[in-house]
Amino acid sequence: MALIQLAVRELSEVSLRGQPIQGVWLGLDVVWDIYIGLGTLGFAVAMISHKRFGWPFSVSGFLIGSLVIVLNLIPFPIPPAEAGLFDIGPLVGVWYLAATIQTWRSLEWAKEAIH
Repeated sequence: MALIQLAVRELSEVSLRGQPIQGVWLGLDVVWDIYIGLGTLGFAVAMISHKRFGWPFSVSGFLIGSLVIVLNLIPFPIPPAEAGLFDIGPLVGVWYLAATIQTWRSLEWAKEAIH
């Protein structure tokens, strides 16, 4: 997604200012964010009954994933930050970082559970 944004931004500054290609860029941006939101929701559902993640990760992931989707659909096709809404992206990154750290902390538990 970052490469698409860079390419479209470069092209639009050179020769495509105001052309429909910006709509494609905005559409791809929303699709990417919806994909991330659905993935976060999927992880959150899978974590509900997991012994090492449980409700704290599940509920927070469900809220964050839902917010990603809602905040991107309200101003569609304008990105939430450009429409004056809250940019939830950094919070999504923090949630995934916490989930990654919890996964690393659970490696020994997973090894014991397998054997």
